[in-house]
Amino acid sequence: MSFIKKVLPLFGQPYLSFAKKINFFKTRNDVRVLIFHSIPKSQENIFETQINFLQKKYGFITPNEFENFLKGESVFSGTKLLLTFDDGFLSNKTIAEKILNPRAIKAIFFVLSRLILADLEDAKKIINQGVNAGTTNFETLPEEYLPMRLEDVQALIKQGHTIGSHTASHLRLSSINSSETLEQEIINSGDQLEKLLGISIRHFAYPFGSIESVNAKAIQMAEKRYEYIHSGIRGSNCPNSNKLIWRDGISSQYSLRDLKFIIEGGYDFVYLRARKKLRAMLCPL
Repeated sequence: MSFIKKVLPLFGQPYLSFAKKINFFKTRNDVRVLIFHSIPKSQENIFETQINFLQKKYGFITPNEFENFLKGESVFSGTKLLLTFDDGFLSNKTIAEKILNPRAIKAIFFVLSRLILADLEDAKKIINQGVNAGTTNFETLPEEYLPMRLEDVQALIKQGHTIGSHTASHLRLSSINSSETLEQEIINSGDQLEKLLGISIRHFAYPFGSIESVNAKAIQMAEKRYEYIHSGIRGSNCPNSNKLIWRDGISSQYSLRDLKFIIEGGYDFVYLRARKKLRAMLCPL
């Protein structure tokens, strides 16, 4: 985390009030989309505490309500939240069944089309080389890295959750030179999920989420295939916007004060340039 990101939360509410006055960001009816990844058993209680706080203070909406909100077909008062989970870890299903479902919270689970069909050897390769970008070399996958299988994803659908594509194998799209490989990761992943699951795949989240992890070629390819393109760039989502979705990465290390600071836009101005660059990658009108 950069120095400025470390310092800003220390100023808390005075900074938020000041920033609003000088229009760094505005208080309005919006939706913040939160990103989680694997939730190990040791962190389930922390996650539950975070969810209880967020549900009481802001409230969660469903993926369908989010889509209607973006289309201008529904209105919310204040800030609402949407949960998303990236990578398709088995712990996500556990969390859904133990914590989300009893609270009637519905989420989008972004899965890798290759990973949900992979045997353990192939799963290790995808996680070592893709999800962890070569930074690990697991001989045996730790429990928190065990992936969901096809039947696990099907169970989430039956429970009322939404599935999106997170590519086929979690490659960094900006590093792919081959148009064929890019199409396999972006287009074919969604098509394969639709065939396997018998549902429409409208949501796409590109791996790693940063502005450096994607380029115009990849964004424009995704734009033609999906209705919604989820980034990992912080920001507020409002009605009648384009296909780009801004998301806030959340960690178990974040205090409740940190969560409030993020959701109320404390870091948004830091990401102004990244949001502008990503918008510029969209297909020309």
